[in-house]
Amino acid sequence: MDIAPIGWSAIIGLAIFSTFIAQLLFIKGVAIIGPFQAAILSTFEPLVGILVGLIVFHETLGVTNILGILLIVSALVLVILGREKSRKKITDNYKRKVR
Repeated sequence: MDIAPIGWSAIIGLAIFSTFIAQLLFIKGVAIIGPFQAAILSTFEPLVGILVGLIVFHETLGVTNILGILLIVSALVLVILGREKSRKKITDNYKRKVR
């Protein structure tokens, strides 16, 4: 496999910036905002990708994109509602024990 020096520089650049630094920043972000909020924010990545594709690259929005968006938003709503129910249950249990 014969790769030109410019190809190697592109591979190294991708490895360092798109992978290594991105992972370090993600881990730092998780430490700052917590794992739940980081997981919620990371689910917006495909939505941002679709938005960038529409605006920057003038891509068309297809049925599969719309279904994907609906699934992601539905999953977010379910996760957030489930977490709120869990918090309420924990709070109610704590109040019963304190009394």
